[in-house]
Amino acid sequence: MPAAAAWDAADSQDWPRLRDLLDPHVRFTDADVSVRGRRRLLEHLRGRPTPRPPRRVAVRDGRLLGWER
Repeated sequence: MPAAAAWDAADSQDWPRLRDLLDPHVRFTDADVSVRGRRRLLEHLRGRPTPRPPRRVAVRDGRLLGWER
C-alpha cells in the first residue's frame, strides 16, 4: 500500500524512496498545515518529526496523491 510505504519512508528519512511514492501533485493536510506538491512536501518534511499516520489517503497510478490527518 503506497500510504504505508510512504509513511515508512518518511519515518526512516528515505527521501529518494518517498519521492518515488508521491504523486507530483500530492496534497498533504495535517491539522492547520497544508502543503501541495511533491517538492514542497519533501522540503516540509525534512527536519521535522515524522507525520502521524493519515486518516484518509488518495492514490493515483500507484502513487500517493492525498494525505489527510
